[in-house]
Amino acid sequence: MNHVFPRTHISIIISIVLIPKGGLDENQLRLLQRQFNRFVKLNLRKESVLKNIHSQHKLTSVLRTQLIAANTLTAVEDLAAPFKRNTSSLADRARDLGLEPLSLLVLSRGLNDSDLRSRARVAQAATQLSVEAVLEKVGHLVAEAVACEIGVRQAVRQLLWASGQLTTALKKTKASVATKNRAGKGGKKSKQKDEKVLTTEQNKFKDYFDWFVILCVCV
Repeated sequence: MNHVFPRTHISIIISIVLIPKGGLDENQLRLLQRQFNRFVKLNLRKESVLKNIHSQHKLTSVLRTQLIAANTLTAVEDLAAPFKRNTSSLADRARDLGLEPLSLLVLSRGLNDSDLRSRARVAQAATQLSVEAVLEKVGHLVAEAVACEIGVRQAVRQLLWASGQLTTALKKTKASVATKNRAGKGGKKSKQKDEKVLTTEQNKFKDYFDWFVILCVCV
């Protein structure tokens, strides 16, 4: 499917809907095109996610309904998150060692600390790892499961937009450190000269050397 709004669609909309109501100007048509493109992109992503989950034999009727009903890319990605697999992730390495059942017990809160350590000692023989290493890898699986929870993702996203901030600062480069060192050896005159060179190179960004903005102000 083409992501660009076809001219035939514009003509049909204009002739059926817009002309009787007085038509739309160029800006309104451009907005309509963007909305259509967004709709196409959303549905293409839904199709891709559905195929991916179906190929894993994990697509349930409930999940299919949720994906079809999702009206934003963010909602689609939240639903798809548990089914994304990165073979280089720490959680996948722990999964390959057969530690996922133990992580599921932890998530179900069916183990106290002593029970968890007892089971970790059992897993120690199979994985050739120390008890602490087993517990660490189980933690990777638990962290992945929590991160894939839609409620957690939404809560973190809301917290980020409510209290997060975007900050910029002047980065100390090797050149600036070397300049500072030379300035220290060369005395006041050398220091002033070196600082002048740095200021000239970075002058156009000086307003952002120590700058921040609250994210909620940006939306």
